[in-house]
Amino acid sequence: MAQRGIRLFGDPVLRTRSTEVDPADPATRALVDDLFDTLQHAHGIGLAANQIGETRRIFVVDLSQMQPGGPRLAVINPEVVRAGEPVSGEEGCLSFPGLYLQVIRAEEAVLRYQMLDGRTKEVEVSGLFARVLLHEFDHLNGVLYVDGLSAVRRMRVAARLKQITRRQKKGETA
Repeated sequence: MAQRGIRLFGDPVLRTRSTEVDPADPATRALVDDLFDTLQHAHGIGLAANQIGETRRIFVVDLSQMQPGGPRLAVINPEVVRAGEPVSGEEGCLSFPGLYLQVIRAEEAVLRYQMLDGRTKEVEVSGLFARVLLHEFDHLNGVLYVDGLSAVRRMRVAARLKQITRRQKKGETA
């Protein structure tokens, strides 16, 4: 288990579609442990493997910091079975330090994924839990939360995006 650096906007790995993994592979368990360690250190609620430089279809979610008893899970090889009506809500992203945006995303979703023991699970989620799962799912497909911004809104955050990209080009991580 190790804490890793979180890749910043501008790093090509964030735009790379991740590949499926074998849940039984010891490397998968080690990556999940690293993701949880990194997420905990960053005080986040979700983290995808490509955010730490691994193009594997894995992400972790830990809502227990925000909601006592909230879910904490590793999601392997996920697929969205169904997504509900889109609504606007505020999101941040560990690859975009300090940048919070209103993002349109489904309020409800059904997600199917594998667990570390290889079993398949299907969850129906709503609210913050749905938003986090869908945000991290997008990461696995190389899609970032800034991608859906209108041209006007993107211009409003352009200076901040350039600043983050400059940090990334210097080799910094979050």
